[in-house]
Amino acid sequence: MLYRRSENFDRLLSAVKEKAPLVVALSGGVDSSVVAKVAFLASKKSIAVTVVDPTVSKKEVRAAREIARRIGIKHRLVRRKLSSEIKRNNALRCYYCKKGIIKILKKVAKEEGVKTIADGSNKDDLADFRMGLKACREEGVYSPLLELGFGKKEVRELAREMGLPNYEKPSEACLSSRVMKQRINKRILKRIEKAEQFVRELSGASVVRVRDYGETARIEVDKPHIASLIKKAERINKELNKLGYRYVTVDLGGYRVGG
Repeated sequence: MLYRRSENFDRLLSAVKEKAPLVVALSGGVDSSVVAKVAFLASKKSIAVTVVDPTVSKKEVRAAREIARRIGIKHRLVRRKLSSEIKRNNALRCYYCKKGIIKILKKVAKEEGVKTIADGSNKDDLADFRMGLKACREEGVYSPLLELGFGKKEVRELAREMGLPNYEKPSEACLSSRVMKQRINKRILKRIEKAEQFVRELSGASVVRVRDYGETARIEVDKPHIASLIKKAERINKELNKLGYRYVTVDLGGYRVGG
């Protein structure tokens, strides 16, 4: 495929060529997809790795598989169990989660004879303190988008330029980010995933979060869909009651990062 070859594209490809081949952490989101694509363009020996555990929805696993197929990059799915550090669900959850992912990436890199592991962190991730980013820095993860000063706007432009179908895809945090003030377990994560799938299919909202407080579910959608969601309150309440939620609420403020 021929590219328009913007200056940002040339800068990114040039930088990645110096490090290639790469083992890229691929979530299926736009940031990691751009890094996987350019890594593949820089070296056909690059590999995409998706780490799968109960905090990752089936929807996101399918997205990662599809984007890797479209890119043409070798793709490995590595499954892991929930660690005790993740289950505690405290302020260090993301830190230990990322540490575990990096450990897997390094193992794959060693098996494949690749020296550099990379992720899709970008400049906008610096806007708030992220424990996952701290783990990446400690472990020497290469973040080309961040190093070049590209934020989400530039990343989406690059994705579109490179023909990636997910260039407009909303950001998607793992399911554990919906578990509020309680320990994480597979049962909670599974019901969150089912609840979000139901609300998404019923409302047509592009962004859906079901925050789990134990007996209470707090639903967040992008603001244009709030009114239509409330009109379907009875169906939503009935379905989420079946999943074990006694109280079902809709956040009238709409979706916001971190709930």
